[in-house]
Amino acid sequence: MVSNNTLAGLIVVAIVVSLASVITTVNLASRLPMALTGGVTGVTQVTVATEITISLPINTVDFGTMYVNDVDDTTDGSPHAFVIQNDGSVKVNVTVNATQLWSGTGATGTSSYYQFKSECNETGCVTDEATDLVSSWTNMPIDSAAVKVVDRLDFVDSKDAANVHIKITVPSDEPAGAKSSTVTFTSVAA
Repeated sequence: MVSNNTLAGLIVVAIVVSLASVITTVNLASRLPMALTGGVTGVTQVTVATEITISLPINTVDFGTMYVNDVDDTTDGSPHAFVIQNDGSVKVNVTVNATQLWSGTGATGTSSYYQFKSECNETGCVTDEATDLVSSWTNMPIDSAAVKVVDRLDFVDSKDAANVHIKITVPSDEPAGAKSSTVTFTSVAA
């Protein structure tokens, strides 16, 4: 037969072991909260596709009526320059070339009678304005290989647009009549 003292001792030992188990469980549970709730973790993944898209919000430069030997450009905003906008998801390099504008003998082909240069339309549109833009008047390539007009044009909406200015000089032997040239801008990932 077991004495009352032995029975009381066993009860105390059982209580101490139970309390130690509860304290240990609570301590472990505080470090692993999801173990008590049945929670698990997961990962969300996405890949943003490379999209190379540019647009021309201002796609026409109209100099109006000019006379032989007149010179005009878009730097004063009249007319407005072309505006190239990067609508894609990566920085782009943009090139330009055009069809013939003049028929006067001194201005056919690539010449100083038809020129371009570029600047940011929005602050920070390129990584380095000194190297990514064409800051001085450059002869427009006529029916030939395109040349750089803007490099590393950003795609972030607040800084994704550049101006391409046009300068024309009417040749002294240009016959009267309406003149036009199709300007082509091409982009590739920077």
